[in-house]
This record gives sequence, structure tokens and C-alpha cells, in this order.
Amino acid sequence: MALIRDFEIAGTGLVIPGAYHVITQLDVEKRMADRTLPQPNGRVYQGDLVDADMEWTAGYYGRMVICVWKDAASRAANKNMLGVINAEYKVPAIFRLDTASSDSYLTQAYAFLKTVEYYAGAAEA
Repeated sequence: MALIRDFEIAGTGLVIPGAYHVITQLDVEKRMADRTLPQPNGRVYQGDLVDADMEWTAGYYGRMVICVWKDAASRAANKNMLGVINAEYKVPAIFRLDTASSDSYLTQAYAFLKTVEYYAGAAEA
């Protein structure tokens, strides 16, 4: 699985058309109970990119790392990646998992990304 969209290498103005965006790491956290209070300022991980309730409520959460290559062939040939999607690209790295879903956590992660403005209109690969 991957998403295809243009990628601007941060701080360079260089845009790679049709870059290959891949979730390369997906960690799952199970919070057994709500934390007593939200963290200071109601935000911990991604600033305003994460719903404040996800910062402290019980449930299952996925945290992902998204790497970008020029294209699928570059990734398959083990070429260097272009970069990593982070808060600078306004893409949240944390999302709530649906444990009742028959979709895998990875499928849920890509489905979540398609709801984020940065990936609106991205093609699936």
C-alpha cells in the first residue's frame, strides 16, 4: 500500500511530482484508562494536529511514520528516501483505531490519511 501525491522537499521549494508515500512504521498503544487530566495545554504529540481528547482518553491508538520515495521503483530498488512526513506537512501521526473493524490497523491508517487535507486527492497504489 502507498499513497501517490506530489512532495515538496522541506525548505527547498523542490517539488517531486507523483511521489510514493508509504507508512513504514505503525505502532499501537492501548490506554487502559483515561488519564486523570489532559496534558498541559491539552496537546502532547502534534500540537493542533491532534484532537485533544486523543491525548488523554482510553482506547487504542496508532502512531505512524510516513516515508516518501521518488516512486515505487525507487523504493523497490532500495534507493534513499526523499523525506519523512512530519508536523511541518500538517499531517497528524496519531489516530484512533477501531478494534471492532475487520480492517487491519494498516488499512485503517491509510484510510485515516485519506481524510487528512494533505492527502486529499492522493491516489492509492
